[in-house]
Amino acid sequence: MSIRTMSPTTVRALVATEQGLFDTSTGHTVLADRSMTSVTVDGADAYALVDGVELYRIGGHGPEPLARLADGQGSAVHVHRGSV
Repeated sequence: MSIRTMSPTTVRALVATEQGLFDTSTGHTVLADRSMTSVTVDGADAYALVDGVELYRIGGHGPEPLARLADGQGSAVHVHRGSV
């Protein structure tokens, strides 16, 4: 999959795809070849539910695994008052 931004931007937009998380501000794909189930943003950090089972924080130092579901599959991730 190829994603092309329509105009130059300094706004960070994240596009969740079946092939990773595309950052329009950098043109890079994070967690390449992984399916993004759900993505949410809290300040400078993004949180991604990957392949329905792994939760990652994506910050200035790249993706950091936070948790993995032992059973079942998740469908959404949300931030509320600083809690994921």
